[in-house]
Amino acid sequence: MIIEMMPADNPIIQTVKIAFIINLVFSYPLTIFITNLILESYTCKSLKKATSARKWLKNLQRSLVLMLGIICAMYLKDQLDKVLALSGCILGTTVCVTMPALSHYYLLADTTSAKVADFIIIALA
Repeated sequence: MIIEMMPADNPIIQTVKIAFIINLVFSYPLTIFITNLILESYTCKSLKKATSARKWLKNLQRSLVLMLGIICAMYLKDQLDKVLALSGCILGTTVCVTMPALSHYYLLADTTSAKVADFIIIALA
């Protein structure tokens, strides 16, 4: 949102926009891989490993997940920056609070009160 208010002909702004596009190109397959892995564990668990039915079901499911992502992006294009900001805020804050508490629990927490405090922080995160 802030970048859209800046002058579009500024080379720094153009560089930031290109970096964001590169980030999307490389991060989208990583997130979709996990989604497909979880969905395939539910839908393909009853099929044998090396059958053509399993292969085509996986391909169909991957295509549907990709199409669903495209459709969501098309309908949310005006609010996509708000969706990304909200999800980043919620998930980023959770990670920033949870990881130090987990690290402290496993590396430094010796007393019961320190362990309980770490569990409370993790639960609140």
